[in-house]
Amino acid sequence: MVYKQVFRHLILTDLWFLIRVVLGWHWFDEHLHGKILMRHWFGNRGEKEERDKLTLIPRGHIKTMMQQARLVQYILRFPNRAVLVASGTEDLAKDVGRAISTILKDNKILQELFPDILPNSDNPAKFWGAKGYSLPNRKPRTDPTLYCCSTKTNIIGRHPDLIVWDDIVVDRNNNPAGRKEVLNFVNQCKALLPPHGWIEALGTRYSDADIYNDIIEKKVLGNRGYFDCLIMSCYKNDDPNQGPIFPSKVRWNAPPDCVSGFSIDLLERKRMDMGAFFNAQYRNDPVPEEEQILDWRNIQTYKKGEEPPFSKCFNVAIEIEGGGKPIYEVIKEYAEEMSIDIPLLPIKRRRQVGVSKHDRIISGLEAIVNNGRLFLQDWMFGEDIHDTDSLVYEIRRIGAAKHDDIVDCLNNIQEYLVKDLYPAKGQPADMYMSVDLAYSEKKTSDYTVIMAVAVDSDGQYWVLDYDRFKIKSPRGIAERVIRFYNKWNAVAVGDNADFRGKNFAATYNFS
Repeated sequence: MVYKQVFRHLILTDLWFLIRVVLGWHWFDEHLHGKILMRHWFGNRGEKEERDKLTLIPRGHIKTMMQQARLVQYILRFPNRAVLVASGTEDLAKDVGRAISTILKDNKILQELFPDILPNSDNPAKFWGAKGYSLPNRKPRTDPTLYCCSTKTNIIGRHPDLIVWDDIVVDRNNNPAGRKEVLNFVNQCKALLPPHGWIEALGTRYSDADIYNDIIEKKVLGNRGYFDCLIMSCYKNDDPNQGPIFPSKVRWNAPPDCVSGFSIDLLERKRMDMGAFFNAQYRNDPVPEEEQILDWRNIQTYKKGEEPPFSKCFNVAIEIEGGGKPIYEVIKEYAEEMSIDIPLLPIKRRRQVGVSKHDRIISGLEAIVNNGRLFLQDWMFGEDIHDTDSLVYEIRRIGAAKHDDIVDCLNNIQEYLVKDLYPAKGQPADMYMSVDLAYSEKKTSDYTVIMAVAVDSDGQYWVLDYDRFKIKSPRGIAERVIRFYNKWNAVAVGDNADFRGKNFAATYNFS
């Protein structure tokens, strides 16, 4: 009949139809699950489904159940393919297998519409149980349709087309030995996939040392390259004032007393009960706010054009340690060649026994950040709270972030240039620049950062701009630095004739 053909087509092409109509699951959210998650999994226009994907959704936001429905659809679409699902424990893996098995065998609509694919009395399955689930009538192959295992399982010799990591990080393996076990398992998985295969990972954060962090920072790749990552907090934009991403309410065709989702009060109770662990499990941010010495929430924002008038640049501080001196000389020579009078100031890092680089940055910026004296533009916060290429990310996760070059550049201005000397009231703000050099001929070289900051009479730091880039050529770095210097000096309102002792002739050298 026509309606069966239509239903069958919708089930194979529309996961939301499968979830809401066929399975009757009414507790999913139209926006979170129906739009955000769907687009991430299946791609926007022009994107392919066959991408390595990481989905980090907070605890209790029914991501695993949605993934089960997604695998039901995948199995119906590709009955001759093999899927491997891995979890952090054997019990979790078995639960996933049993749930998918129950849907395929017991859902009346699916049984009626797919009698040629699914096991039934007229079409029994030979293998359906603990060692895997194999659909009847599929093309002969060694691997079952669905195989579920833990990260402890030896999977060498299997040949899946799709691998799903569903909560491979759990409390049991949230330790150095467990992380090594997970990494070994991940490497085994990648060796199994054919060229057309891919990996879908979903879970919740436990620590900054977990495998998810390595995926986010592009240390671990999938079968097709970098993972496409979706990382969400339980709050919209990770802001409790904006409410939950999965708000508590009765949805669609649910009974009046069937409420799904989270209220602000419920999340607050969980935060009180769980303490620091709440940030990892519900905000996908393993560093709890109470341990963030630099409180990024006190950072002020401004729009372009709202910054105070500022003078021409007093000094451009450049670190000359760690291979920086030759580049400093190249910048100096290039400036002379271009007849540009740039006030370069070479600096050497202050060394103190028992004081780490992060301790020094925190000590220098704590009063500025926490007292609301740091002003940034919106783009400096990054695309979202987890954007690892932003200044705010480095401030928020000082000591845990992969990079600290941007925040280090800011601290150099405070530590070596300003030194609590501010312009008089009514005078333009003092502008300073800092360069954090990184030079290597390797493709994995670190970033060079140049930053411009205006400091006003109230000791407020206005970050005007920063440029973060990778260039292997010292000459290329010099050109980029001079271009940045000219750009901001051109819009300054006055000169810097009154140096007030700031244009030091000697190199800083603290021992």
